[in-house]
Amino acid sequence: MLDVESRTSRGSAEISLNFNWGTDMAQATLQAQSTISEILATLPQGTSMQVRRMDPTVFPMLAYSLTSKDQLLAALRDLAQFQMRPLLSSVEGVARVDVTGGAQDKLEVAIDPARLAAYKLSLADVSKAIGASNVLMANGRIEDHYKLYLVIANTTITQPDELRNVVVAANGATQIRLGDIATVRQGVVPQWMRVTADGQDAVLINVYQQPGANSVAMAHAIRAKLAGFQQHMPRGVHWPTGTIRANSSSPRRPACATQS
Repeated sequence: MLDVESRTSRGSAEISLNFNWGTDMAQATLQAQSTISEILATLPQGTSMQVRRMDPTVFPMLAYSLTSKDQLLAALRDLAQFQMRPLLSSVEGVARVDVTGGAQDKLEVAIDPARLAAYKLSLADVSKAIGASNVLMANGRIEDHYKLYLVIANTTITQPDELRNVVVAANGATQIRLGDIATVRQGVVPQWMRVTADGQDAVLINVYQQPGANSVAMAHAIRAKLAGFQQHMPRGVHWPTGTIRANSSSPRRPACATQS
């Protein structure tokens, strides 16, 4: 190894190991992974690391940005994550498809400390009740006429009213619901990366290729997939022509990502 460079930002760090020409990079990658695994337990709880070789497949080969004046950012992200990502992942030569930007819906619970104390409850009681009411699990199997059915209990909470009605505790015939001690509202997951395209908030879809894959053939296949998907695209959603990156050191993207 020639030298080590590091760049640190809020919540993350990037360490670059530079090797001499002719080094067996496959072996160097394994050695780096092994060394990091030995010290991972000594790092702060929740720390994770990923070792990647820097080759052309590290950068996206093709990128699309989704924008809309009619659809919410959360809807754009769901469209990219659950419909377009599986569609593009099936193309030959694609290593992975990443989605960046947009918004993710969440339910927020603001507990009133006075009400919580009045009912003699704790935050642990509230957390336990919410967790027990928000369940998706397999309960067993049912055999009937030579057919096997899987039994699944699906009580996942998706709406604010469902969360408000969660029973936190019961005192005889009286039930204490979450809405009695807290304010429940719809919110979004904090985003530290903002993606824009043509001056609008956008969702960026990055497509990475496998080593040795044909970039041109892959790009044509992706555009054919998207042309077939056009009829399923919600009204008002636009995307510019994808930008192809061919063995360059830095990818061109049809969108700008800003980290705060």
